[in-house]
Amino acid sequence: MGKRHELRWGGLAGLGAVALAIIARLVLGSSVPAITGSPSMILAFLSDHRSQILAAAVLCAVAAALLLWFGATSATAFRDADPDSDTPAVMLVGFTLVSVIGFVAVSMYSGMTYAMTAPGTAGTDRWPVHRADGCRHHRRHRRGAATGRLSGGDRSQPRVLGLAPLGR
Repeated sequence: MGKRHELRWGGLAGLGAVALAIIARLVLGSSVPAITGSPSMILAFLSDHRSQILAAAVLCAVAAALLLWFGATSATAFRDADPDSDTPAVMLVGFTLVSVIGFVAVSMYSGMTYAMTAPGTAGTDRWPVHRADGCRHHRRHRRGAATGRLSGGDRSQPRVLGLAPLGR
């Protein structure tokens, strides 16, 4: 396989990254709530569109990998054109940073969606959906933050990895 053939595949990876990003946005839909929306509205959107969000996340993760491939191929082409230039290194670092930031953002969004909408979590007794108008749970958090320790047992501190909450 020759050098030109590898560069051709890198160019196709760039086109694939753009195409997958557009398809992911179309899969996600147009009814995405704003970040300033109410928590119940955002949770309802996440619950109603869970499979669409996770599918779009997979497409975006693949697009980030293809973007990195395109960046590496572009840096190779620039290095072949001028071996003494620093441009290929700067270009490769830039594409790497953008790809990593995109992948981390997609992972966080899909992980949050998966965790909040898994059966038996959101809106149940273990992870209640709270109001911001000062319910008893939040008053305990404010009191605990003022004194330096949290109180309230399981409802103020959820179990993590099966371990008992702190302060027990």
